[in-house]
Amino acid sequence: MNEETGTDLRSIGANAVAVHEVAAERRIGARRLIEDAIASRGDLPWLSLRERDVLNLVARGLSDKEIATQMGVSTATVNTHLRHVYAKLRANNRAHAVAIALRYGVLTLQLGS
Repeated sequence: MNEETGTDLRSIGANAVAVHEVAAERRIGARRLIEDAIASRGDLPWLSLRERDVLNLVARGLSDKEIATQMGVSTATVNTHLRHVYAKLRANNRAHAVAIALRYGVLTLQLGS
């Protein structure tokens, strides 16, 4: 490999890193916009009542099976509601969904219940 080729490869590598950093910043920026929109509303009206019920039970620490039993639905239905909640909140998992909801007052902790 000659010096010019090495310089070109280093340049390509630097550009790839820069593109990756910009993409990461945009993802973070988009998430912040969504979180800010949630904060400004103080509520999540686009969550259905059942999705809110499931999220409340998740926050109380119930498993999918326990939620299904309490709600009188199948675990598949609980999983469907959770998938919708994750998508609407842009959450990665149960804990993240609860954290977002708590952060913006959609859920409140009721200790001992």
